[in-house]
Amino acid sequence: MKMVIIFISFAAVLMVTSWAQEFNHRLLGTFSVPQSPKPVAFNLSWNEDNASIEGNYQDNFFSSNGSVTGISGNQGRIFNITFPKVNNKAKSLTIVTTAADATSGEIPLTLTLRNQEGATIASHNTSGVINRATATGLVVQREEEGGACTGLGALDGTCGIFQGSLIETFDSANRCILNDAGTVVLEIARSGRLRLLTNYINTTVNLPAHSLGDVRAAKSRSIINNTRNCGSLAGTNFFEGNCQRLSLIGSFSQGELPAFTGTYTITDELSGEKCSYSLELVREIEY
Repeated sequence: MKMVIIFISFAAVLMVTSWAQEFNHRLLGTFSVPQSPKPVAFNLSWNEDNASIEGNYQDNFFSSNGSVTGISGNQGRIFNITFPKVNNKAKSLTIVTTAADATSGEIPLTLTLRNQEGATIASHNTSGVINRATATGLVVQREEEGGACTGLGALDGTCGIFQGSLIETFDSANRCILNDAGTVVLEIARSGRLRLLTNYINTTVNLPAHSLGDVRAAKSRSIINNTRNCGSLAGTNFFEGNCQRLSLIGSFSQGELPAFTGTYTITDELSGEKCSYSLELVREIEY
């Protein structure tokens, strides 16, 4: 299991939809520990009430539902994460940043993993990027050629960039490395074209993409899109010359801030090697 974005980052990406509705701040990133052969990918959402921090945490190795408490002050922020149960000898994680008033941009981080007795198992120093959530319904507009987002049937008005958590749930042969592919987003173009974009930067064109068909004239807000890729596929290392089946299954929610929940599976046609991801995305940029 792993989640996108290989570097540790407080990223402008959303957590699960319910988190995006409840919390004002978000964090997404990875850290390395001896117990895991791959980087541990995590995301965290929280609110601040004066100096008090409360939120939720999940990662792809230790816990899918950790409780978060902490403090925010002149010296920075301290996040205390408690896992529901001991996993790989770990019971808690502390994340500390010395950037006191930061609400966006890159900041230093220190992570400390502890066992049930409170003894340190591992620690990691790195930097990250912190952003406020867009749960208030504020949508960033971006100019794009074409007219309104119409012709998509049940998905009219849904065009844009959906960003958030992309958690690996299965990888049979370590073929998928989307967490090495920078920020990964789901795009619905005004034409209805559906793509997974890697190394996403809003101002960059011709980004590496997984082509996932289209959603023109959709009969419902649920989709099952199956496509085929032959050639290089960003964020994977399948054998050259093999083709892969790409399958995106899920549904788009309605509301002021559209969201997508689903699964994305990549299967090599020749070797049968497969990887799957769980997606919880919210539209951050409206077309």
